[in-house]
Amino acid sequence: MDPSSLIVDDASHPGVRVLTLNRLGKANALDENLYQLINQAISEIKTSSHIRSVVIQSASRKIFCAGADVNAFADCPPIEAQKKRRQQLVVTLGLILECEKPVVAALEGKVIGAGAMLALCADVIVATDSVTWSFPEIHLGMPSPIGIAILKKRATYHHIHRLIQRGEILQASELMDAHLIDHLSDSDHLRPESIQCAERALNAKAFSINKRWFNRSTLAEIKDAQNHLDQLAT
Repeated sequence: MDPSSLIVDDASHPGVRVLTLNRLGKANALDENLYQLINQAISEIKTSSHIRSVVIQSASRKIFCAGADVNAFADCPPIEAQKKRRQQLVVTLGLILECEKPVVAALEGKVIGAGAMLALCADVIVATDSVTWSFPEIHLGMPSPIGIAILKKRATYHHIHRLIQRGEILQASELMDAHLIDHLSDSDHLRPESIQCAERALNAKAFSINKRWFNRSTLAEIKDAQNHLDQLAT
């Protein structure tokens, strides 16, 4: 495992774990290594009494995440590779959605496919006006029921249709109007404002119960989407 793909900072802001996607040579595309690092960092939070919240950001101002690494499992038959990549994605989405503590996504630049799904799992999304979202799967002939399931957490049919069925790229102002992001910030203040959101005093027990209730139908629909795609592949 190459730990440099994810920078884990627990020291800069006591109580807030900052996870920085740092696979810049591959535009932070999610491969097996990066998924494992994210999973480990999120899983550790559950048993950590000193970490109260999480911020997920990118080391680049140009891109948050390019989505799943399509070259992952290149030695497997294509259908098997897709199934493995899908399994990795679902595990990571589930861990973030089930994280009992507040998760904030701090977004700059391009947010693509599985990277957008990752951001949508956060409780609060802060972004700069440089942000664009896209789900390019339709242009690649790939169905995206998992994308639909996670978008339904926030978006209307109109915006889901534009992103998924038409493969459009939405700008920050449109994302804000659609409530797909919660706050707009400038680049220099993105991290401190995201930290501030993560540090906001909340009753931990009540937050955890509410979050579980918020996300239970999303988790179930993501699993249904995964099973449906797996069945189509057989």
